[in-house]
Amino acid sequence: MNAHAKLVLLAIHVLLCAALVPMATGDDAAIVKSDPQKYETQLNAVLRTRFDEEKAYVHQVIGLVQQGKLPRKLVDKALLWVRKHHGSDNHSFVYFERVLRLQATTLRFQVPAFNYDVYDAANR
Repeated sequence: MNAHAKLVLLAIHVLLCAALVPMATGDDAAIVKSDPQKYETQLNAVLRTRFDEEKAYVHQVIGLVQQGKLPRKLVDKALLWVRKHHGSDNHSFVYFERVLRLQATTLRFQVPAFNYDVYDAANR
């Protein structure tokens, strides 16, 4: 592959990545505001949340989306990644929290902290 072809492919890659970066918009908040309970129920079901702390985290994330502080697209992207890679896993929530945290940090959004000590207490 010559240098020109590599440059064209790199430019296409950069443009596609830029297009995929979720942006915070009022539309995200409006969608969740229309039926936040349904969205929360869906997230809890897909993530198989078991502990009250996990459910509280999901609730906090939805609150940030409602306030327009976290793009719903970012949450959905993390959810889709978990479904694809760990859909049949009983610990989907753990992957979701970590993927969401990594993506949000990269894009400079704040997400709630989650205390993993809940799992130590549950195993005792």
